Amino acid sequence: VHESPEFAGYLFGSKSSVASVHLKSFKSKLNKQGHYKNTLKVNSSAIRHSGLYSVSLKGDAYDVGGRPNGTLLKTPLSYTSAYIGVRPLFDRVVEEGSSPIFNWVAINREGGIESLKHVQYELRSIDYSFDWYYDDGWRYRSKRVSDQLVTSGVTNSADISLPATLDWGAYELVVVSDTGFKTIVPFRVGWYGDGPVTEPSLLALSVESLADDQLKVKFNAPFAGNLRIM
Repeated sequence: VHESPEFAGYLFGSKSSVASVHLKSFKSKLNKQGHYKNTLKVNSSAIRHSGLYSVSLKGDAYDVGGRPNGTLLKTPLSYTSAYIGVRPLFDRVVEEGSSPIFNWVAINREGGIESLKHVQYELRSIDYSFDWYYDDGWRYRSKRVSDQLVTSGVTNSADISLPATLDWGAYELVVVSDTGFKTIVPFRVGWYGDGPVTEPSLLALSVESLADDQLKVKFNAPFAGNLRIM
């Protein structure tokens, strides 16, 4: 998420890009003017995924009584010429039969608008499995099992409307700028849950056997929709 409210609703990078890395610590005396100067170099290995990075500098100066006087400075870190942000024009879920629409924008790290050149996009359907286990309550581990390419293309347009024929399930839109910056937006089609796409939707279900070839199924869904039993 960009710092400027002008880009509220736009996603930059992916969830995996959210990380904090300790770079370096300095300890020295101030000069006669009360100044201290040093150079901090950020190794490219610290940029592991596409995302918006910032450098936070925290300093403590101690007075003659040993009391710390602290300050904190946060400054944007620029490592490429253009960052692409994607804004879905829906709230996490798309009704089955509707067309998902997205806007995107290319900016520099300071928030200046850059021209869109040869934006590549891919829409993929995602299949997750959930391993349930009991540890002071039922918990789960989600695992991405597979993905399948639905559609792809290259465009210079600032928006895109995806096919309205998408089946229910989990999807992700992958958008890559001509500089190689990648933004990934997960979303759902045809179902809704309070958690992210990687969390299972809750359905209270009970099954009673009536005969060898018959089952009585009772369920209580927390939302309206179509039920598929497979």
